[in-house]
Amino acid sequence: MKPFADLVDRLDLAARDDDKTALLADYFHRAPDPDRGAAISLLLDEVAFPKLSPAMTRKLGAGRVDPILFAMSQDFVGDLGETTALMWPRRASNRECPRLGEVLEALAGAARADLMEIIEPWLDTMEATERRVFLKLAGRRLGVGISPKMVRRALALLGGVPLSEIEEIWHAQEMPYTRLFDWLEGRGERPRPAAGHGFMAVMRETVSRFSQVKGVDLSRYIVEWKREGARVRISALGGERRLFNLSGDDISEDHPDVLTAFDAEGVFDAVIHGGGGGSQTRVELLDLLVDGSRDRRRSPFEARRGRLDEVLRQLDRRVFSLSEILPVHDAESLARHRADCRARGALGLVLKRRDGRYVAGSNADDWLLLRRDPLEADLVLMYLHHRAGARTSVAAEATFGAWRDGAGGPELVPVAKAKLARAHDPDGALDKWISGHATKRFGPVTEVAPGLVATLAFDVVEPARRRKAGLFLRAPEVVSIAWGSPVDMASWLEVLERCLDQPGMME
Repeated sequence: MKPFADLVDRLDLAARDDDKTALLADYFHRAPDPDRGAAISLLLDEVAFPKLSPAMTRKLGAGRVDPILFAMSQDFVGDLGETTALMWPRRASNRECPRLGEVLEALAGAARADLMEIIEPWLDTMEATERRVFLKLAGRRLGVGISPKMVRRALALLGGVPLSEIEEIWHAQEMPYTRLFDWLEGRGERPRPAAGHGFMAVMRETVSRFSQVKGVDLSRYIVEWKREGARVRISALGGERRLFNLSGDDISEDHPDVLTAFDAEGVFDAVIHGGGGGSQTRVELLDLLVDGSRDRRRSPFEARRGRLDEVLRQLDRRVFSLSEILPVHDAESLARHRADCRARGALGLVLKRRDGRYVAGSNADDWLLLRRDPLEADLVLMYLHHRAGARTSVAAEATFGAWRDGAGGPELVPVAKAKLARAHDPDGALDKWISGHATKRFGPVTEVAPGLVATLAFDVVEPARRRKAGLFLRAPEVVSIAWGSPVDMASWLEVLERCLDQPGMME
């Protein structure tokens, strides 16, 4: 239990996903079986067992400490479980601190009425940190922000294997994951995915600039629209149909209508459109990975696309369609289609090599993404959130605002956050300006007086009810600092609001 408690304690303090992944990999390397398998199940909340309620936790604590003193201590500490863990007076015990696998086994087989009787003797064998983590665990509220994707990345790090290898077999693995760990540590063969459950990692586009793309031989590529939607894997093998998202999570229950309507055998790359607010769900097929029982990932894309045309004939055309192939022969026709992206509701263009294979990840020039031209707005600098230990603008996250009419006249409201790079302040003028115009500091955050305008590029304006502005800019990037530009000439919120329902450029 102690190694797991130390892990949870350190995960609580880790801010970045990469740090959490490294901590998980280290724990998996040091912890024995079945404890590390139990840790996966507990961190991902995969095992059902009776939940230790706050009332039970309070009864445990007040049963060992004067109830009035306990209540006063809780008022001071704040957290009920932490108060219990810190104040717990241990009694002499001839028991050892339980191992994590033992804890999981006992809790999974416990009746709710017996929960306190099981937990109380264990608390006597633990130190304060272990007690705190154990009580959180028993209350089903570890709350350390671990996702299945992080666990799979940690396992890939442990075994030195590609993440796609883990994702493909993940849904065939069960607690205590012994076969998986045996393979990763060289003691056994790679587990096979169960029929119908296999997830095949996604092939991603390589983002490219128009100047790079217009120089390639376009006759070697098939060009399609890049539509907005949820990228999914449709797995229909062995009479069983499943739907996976990009992270490899099974989302079949979210779209039962899609699986019911899908009448083909194989594994398909697709995008789901709509389905919310009573709208008709549409599925756009992008690629074919497995045709029946035949793996087609090594076949040329042009051959896979031809087979998709045949598969589509047996599907419901009200639900399923194919990505549209565009007539692109030269740089001029490519530029025309790119300029038409917003009017067509497309995020950009995807160029797929005719002879390209389907390989997980980004693969050089096999799939190229040419994003649509961004929108631009002149916004006013409001805040800087500095990275840890730094006070310069380089790598700081800046908050930018637009003007609107307030009760006391024009006021700024935040609409975008974007990182600043060294290129935005090559001579240190920005740092000097911020130092001279800082009005307040909140830890790593510096508030500045309105006085500096920056040009930001962004993809689209989206509604956000919980934000003060009622909207935010998606994928904002600082293009340049508009030195000398009058602050009152920066963008107004009403101009950005007009873009909420308009695909075209801002006025």
